[in-house]
Amino acid sequence: SEMPLAHFRVYFSSGFNVEILTEIAFLNESSLKSIVLVDELNESSNHGIQSIDPLIMLAWKCKKLTYMKIIGYEVNADSLIAISRLRGTELKDLLVPVCCLSTLQIEENASVSRSRALAEMTEQVSFSLQRNWRPMTYDELPLAVHNVDVDADGAYLEELLEDQTW
Repeated sequence: SEMPLAHFRVYFSSGFNVEILTEIAFLNESSLKSIVLVDELNESSNHGIQSIDPLIMLAWKCKKLTYMKIIGYEVNADSLIAISRLRGTELKDLLVPVCCLSTLQIEENASVSRSRALAEMTEQVSFSLQRNWRPMTYDELPLAVHNVDVDADGAYLEELLEDQTW
């Protein structure tokens, strides 16, 4: 049997296949507490998620999941709504920058602008989480995410150091 995984983090790994998250969800449904995916912001790294969204699968299967940070990967606004409904108030942190959100489905289904689609998504996610929620702004992102000349340590060092407090 496999060792249970409580925290799964991937930083600046352009070769990471997000589809593997579905397998992680099934193998760690009773143990996974957090997921962090961080990559640089550019067109080639804005990995789109195909088929059944593995982030939704994680939210559905992993009952202990309380923390999600997704930066540098395209996330459908509809998926974020589904994740917030599945996890509700159990999801303490949901960190996704506005620049990584795709609102095309909402825009097409409701015939609204991107800004209106973002507002509707924000309202629905906030309702499901039962608190005020908003996507991260560009200014809240680690520098290394949008500037390849900056040392990447700043994007993950704080989280790794927090692990050392146990």
